[in-house]
Amino acid sequence: MKNVLLGLIVILNMIQVYAKDGDLDLTFNESGKFNIQLGKQFSILYSVAIEKNQKIVAVGTSDINFAIIRLNVDGSLDNSFGTKGKVILPITNISSLSMAIAIEKDGKIVITGVSDDQFVVVRVKPNGQLDGTFGTNGVVKFTFGYGIDSNAVALQKNGKIIIGGDSYAGRALNITRLKIDGNFDPVFTDTIADGVGKVLIQFDLNAMGKSVAIQNDGKILICGNIGGFFSVLRLQNNGALDLDFGPFGLGYVPIVSGVSSCANSVTIQPDQKIVLGGQSDDKFVLARLNTDGSLDKTFNQTGFIETQIDKKSIIQSVALQSWDGKIVVAGYSVLNLNKFIVARYTIDGTLDSTFGNNGIVVTNFAVEPFLGNAANSIAIDSKARKIVAAGYAGKQIAVARYIGDSNFCLDKDVFIKELNQKYS
Repeated sequence: MKNVLLGLIVILNMIQVYAKDGDLDLTFNESGKFNIQLGKQFSILYSVAIEKNQKIVAVGTSDINFAIIRLNVDGSLDNSFGTKGKVILPITNISSLSMAIAIEKDGKIVITGVSDDQFVVVRVKPNGQLDGTFGTNGVVKFTFGYGIDSNAVALQKNGKIIIGGDSYAGRALNITRLKIDGNFDPVFTDTIADGVGKVLIQFDLNAMGKSVAIQNDGKILICGNIGGFFSVLRLQNNGALDLDFGPFGLGYVPIVSGVSSCANSVTIQPDQKIVLGGQSDDKFVLARLNTDGSLDKTFNQTGFIETQIDKKSIIQSVALQSWDGKIVVAGYSVLNLNKFIVARYTIDGTLDSTFGNNGIVVTNFAVEPFLGNAANSIAIDSKARKIVAAGYAGKQIAVARYIGDSNFCLDKDVFIKELNQKYS
């Protein structure tokens, strides 16, 4: 064993000169990549999160079922979770999509999605078993109009659960708040929605809710294509529109409008400025708003940046590096479907030339390329300063881990600690 460690330390000395930010992390499944087919027909991951112990949890769909996987730090399936690292949950006999994940302080995992035109919220214990203290045997189902999408979940400081999406085939935003036990929160309501715990916001044009985030003061952000714009809406803690935010509670980015413009992901900086990622006019779009909903002109001088990678490039997910504030995004290009795309931007809104190839990393899984690959979600392992992207490769789920800070990740002491954990 000592000889193995010594040999790997020698290798570290050799590669330390060449490794850089954005490189695949070869301590993860020995290649930086993990992919496996869960179902007989297809498997897709839509959302990924990092646990306190640095294990990776991701949710998605396997055939017609909800699917959850958990990976160890080294990229192997975690046998202490579900069945050999996997949990497959049949919800109905109709196709079910699990779209978003959040991890509670106690390690329980909340996922949300849709099945048979119903919202579905599931909570499992840290071992992958359904949590019987939540809803009915760990599951909450409810209706919210027709033509629904449940795309996002976030946790408030008090443990309440915020779920976001849209209803009526993309014509109304819907936001739901559940208490810790899975019951609807009666404090959160409006006069339009069909019950307490729900808020419905209708628009004459599009209203597609893609992502939610919670501010330090408890106010709720939901972004998407709202009123035909690349935009974000803010609600008060009780569900009422926050009219102090932008015009009529809406902060928007003045780029090409219409169905092609959409903010697919939202996150909040420590200074409470709001970062949005999505697409418009077939380009990556990254924007930053001030706390009042106005464009932050210190970000690329305009408040937003458009990046053309290939025709029809889409940002699916946005995350922040806690150690330096840089912004990392994941997505894909329709003309480059056989690869993941991960990009990093500086805090002033320009592509980060120290990451990958002038700020962009394209990863090839080489799995059934004719079926396409895409990165749907991104998460940051702040302890290890690494970047995790999840999505699909052909019919398989796919996860890749990248070096976020080469100076930190290739520090000998950090590397030896990881090796000891892996080989002990």
